[in-house]
Amino acid sequence: MNTAWTFDPAAGRWQSRTVDPALRGALEGAGLHGDTAVFPPLWDHHGHLLWLGSLLEQTDLRGSASALEAVERLASAAAETAPGSWVRGFGWDQNLWGGEFPDRDLLDRRLPGVPVLANRVDGHAGWASTEALRRAGISEDVQDPQGGRFLRREGRLTGVLLDRAMEPVEEAARETGREVLERRFLSACSHLRSRGLCGATDMGLEPEHAEILSRLDRAGRLPIAVVGYLWARDGRLPSVDLPPGKMFRLAGRKFFTDGALGSRGAALFEDYSDAPGERGHLLWETGDLGEALRRTAADGMEAAVHAIGDRALDQVLAAAEAARMGPLLRVEHAQVAPARSVQRMARLGLRASLQPCHRLSDADWAPARLGSRSDDAYGLARFLRAGIPLHFGTDFPIEEPDPARTLLAALTHREGEALTWSEALWACRPPEGLGGSGPLPAAALPTGADPHDPSWLRGARFAALARDASP
Repeated sequence: MNTAWTFDPAAGRWQSRTVDPALRGALEGAGLHGDTAVFPPLWDHHGHLLWLGSLLEQTDLRGSASALEAVERLASAAAETAPGSWVRGFGWDQNLWGGEFPDRDLLDRRLPGVPVLANRVDGHAGWASTEALRRAGISEDVQDPQGGRFLRREGRLTGVLLDRAMEPVEEAARETGREVLERRFLSACSHLRSRGLCGATDMGLEPEHAEILSRLDRAGRLPIAVVGYLWARDGRLPSVDLPPGKMFRLAGRKFFTDGALGSRGAALFEDYSDAPGERGHLLWETGDLGEALRRTAADGMEAAVHAIGDRALDQVLAAAEAARMGPLLRVEHAQVAPARSVQRMARLGLRASLQPCHRLSDADWAPARLGSRSDDAYGLARFLRAGIPLHFGTDFPIEEPDPARTLLAALTHREGEALTWSEALWACRPPEGLGGSGPLPAAALPTGADPHDPSWLRGARFAALARDASP
């Protein structure tokens, strides 16, 4: 090991440094050998800790090449599960199977009488067995809820549930108890730290969850810093009083206005290019959303609002303007953002919380969903040019909380949307006052690699480096 590279934001360049014995020991202890890139503190600005902690205990269905393969993975998990217990999975993607959603018959034939719930990779669709539907009280005559759909084939429920239609089954399958929640929060935080992150923003806490994180913080048990947003839904605007903490901070409320592109739940002005007649769905009435945002600002809280489709983004901008939120509001995702919407965001003084890695994951199917609207999708630099502050995250566990992939996606975007190293790292900076005592991420450089060429990030794995050993 000869050289450690660190980034100089003033010069916008990587600088080489001699590796001293303390740094050498820390790097080797982290399994890093050879030349190394040591990064400034990095933060994941959009994720779901409890969901990640739960996923680490569930069957991983990501990469399943067919619905049958996903079922076999679930069956293997069921063989290790007590009779009558729920079998949970996560990560299936029908786009890898030719685009057709699965059916509960596949689950029922392989796992008769077993309650199975498997969530799609984006978390906006679920695949449930007949027993799971029964335990949730869902019958064939169930009506679609506002902001959700029960998919049917020839009038019969398929077991695929979109967005708010998932809620009854999720509730029936939910494990509760403080010990379970603590275990999952700590497991998720440790996983993030192992990826070199000093902290994360949790998008969707319940008040009980915030209280648990606060207790873990005061007990000195949180391995990373956490900023949280309370989930506002069903007309509720939750709040909770917490004592001051060192590693956990509650920032505001999280709102969902539509679904996701992969499950065609994102709200678009025009039909999906690959599904005539479908335009997704909105989860709020514009007036109600505006009033909820106004009350959130009056409560001294920020608002983080999920908006993926262009129609949902337009609704958020109208509500934000009525509520006069300004920089207290950050738009989450903004995946389909026409130039007029970006300029309006800038005029309103809003911020953008984006997930560059989604561009890589969605590349095989998003053009078919959007057609010519693809030119307005997954933008990055357009927001900066308009003067909109950026925050980057991964939406874990939908994506692996991998800062290398986030940076790679941002630095190698199409012409006109790619960012510089300085811009990309700035979008991954910790919130003010947090991350100062957390780890520094470091990664081994391939032999002969130029750290300025982002291609070395492909497949790189970051590790956590003790702050006192940094160059």
